[in-house]
Amino acid sequence: MKNKIIIFILLLFFLRGSYGYTRDLTLEKAITLATEHSYQLKKVRAEYDASVSMISAAKAERYPTISLLGMINYKNEAPALDINLGDLSISRQFGFKENYQTDLRLSIPIFTGGKISNSIEMANTSSKYSRAIESATTDEIVYLTRTEYLNLFLSERQIDIAQSSYERANLIKHDVSSLYDAGAADSLDLIEAELALVQAELVVKSAINNNRQSELRLLTLLGLDLNENISITDNLSSPETMSFHPPFVNSNKAELLAAQSLIDFNQYMIKLKQSDYYPNLSVVGGYSYGKPNIDPFHDRFNDYFTVGANLSWTFNLGGKTSSVKNNAKLSLMASQHNYESINENLHKQASVIHSQLLFAYENYISSLQKQKLAADNYRLSKIKHNNGVLSTNRLLDIETALTEAESSLASSEIQFYLIQSQLYYITGDPKLKEAI
Repeated sequence: MKNKIIIFILLLFFLRGSYGYTRDLTLEKAITLATEHSYQLKKVRAEYDASVSMISAAKAERYPTISLLGMINYKNEAPALDINLGDLSISRQFGFKENYQTDLRLSIPIFTGGKISNSIEMANTSSKYSRAIESATTDEIVYLTRTEYLNLFLSERQIDIAQSSYERANLIKHDVSSLYDAGAADSLDLIEAELALVQAELVVKSAINNNRQSELRLLTLLGLDLNENISITDNLSSPETMSFHPPFVNSNKAELLAAQSLIDFNQYMIKLKQSDYYPNLSVVGGYSYGKPNIDPFHDRFNDYFTVGANLSWTFNLGGKTSSVKNNAKLSLMASQHNYESINENLHKQASVIHSQLLFAYENYISSLQKQKLAADNYRLSKIKHNNGVLSTNRLLDIETALTEAESSLASSEIQFYLIQSQLYYITGDPKLKEAI
C-alpha cells in the first residue's frame, strides 16, 4: 500500500512539472515582466513620447522662420521700353530673357495675441494627459499581475490541501482494512473508504489542472513560454487587523490627473480661440541676389537687403471666432463634470471595497477558527474510530469537513489580499506595486 501511495505522489509531481522549465517567480519580478511585455503599455508610452515632441514643435513657433527661394527661367522674348518724342524715338530693353533669382527671408513673431504661448500650454497639458494615461495603464497591468499571482498562489495551496486530504483518506482506508482483518469492520466500511480515496484522488487531479490554468493565464500576461512552470517564491503572511478609518483616494491617482489635464487643456483652448481677436505682428528681413534683380536695365548680378514689419488682422463676419470660443467653454464644462464624476466614483468604490475588506478579514478569522476546530475534531475522531467507537462513514464525513475548512481558510486568506489589492488600485496607493 505504501508503494502505491509513493507512486501516486510521484505521478502528481510529474504531472505538475511535465510542461518544461520551472521558473522561480516573485511578485516584484512578475510585475517587471508584465510591464515589459505589455503592448498596450508600449503603445501609450509611444503616444507620450509623441506628445513630448509636440511640445518642442509648439515652442519652435517662437523662433525665427527662414525661407529660401531660388529660381532660374528663360523667356523667348524680353520686354522693351519704347519712347517716341516726335522725330526722336528711344527704345530700351526692359528686362532680359534669362533670369536668375535667389531670395532669403527671415520672419520673427513679435505679437500673436497669445496664440503661441497658449499652443505651448496646450501641448504641455496634452503631454501630462498622455503621461497620466501611461500611469493608469501601468497600474492596471500591475493590478492584473497581482491578481493572477495571488490566484496562482491559491491554486498551489489547494493542491497541498488536496494532497493532504488524499493522504488522510488513504490512512483511513489502511485503518479500515486493519479493522476488517480483525473483524471490527465490514465490507461496507471497506467500500466507503475506497470510494473516499478515489474521490480524494480526483480532487488532487482537479486541483493540479486548476493550477495549470492559473499558470497559463499568468504566463500569457508576462509574455513567457507557455511550456514553462511557475514556482512562487514569495511567502504570504497572515492578514493583519484592519483599520476602520475610511480609505483615502490619492489626489495623484492617474485617472484624476488625466481628468484634470483635460480641464487645463480646455482652459487654454478658450484662451487660444480668444487670441483670434488680436492681430499678428512680425518683423521681417530679406536678402535678394540675382540677375537682373533690382536693376532691369543691366544684365549683371546684384543684390539688396530689406527690413520691415508685417501686420495681419482678420475677422470672420459670421461670428466664427465667437462660436468656436463658446464651443471651447462648453467643452471645459464637460471636462469639469467628468472630473467630478470620476472623483466621486473613486471615493464611492473605495468606501465599498474597504467595507468588503473588513468583512474579508472577519471571514478569515472565522475560517481560521473553523479550521482549528475541524483539525481537532478529526484528530479526536480518528482515535475514536481506531477504538471502534466511531463509524467509518462518520470519520469520512469529518475528514471531508476538515478538507473543506482548510480549503475555505486558504480561499479566505487569498480573498483578503485580492480585495486589498483592489483597494490599492482604486485609491492609487503605491503599495499596489510592493510585495505582498
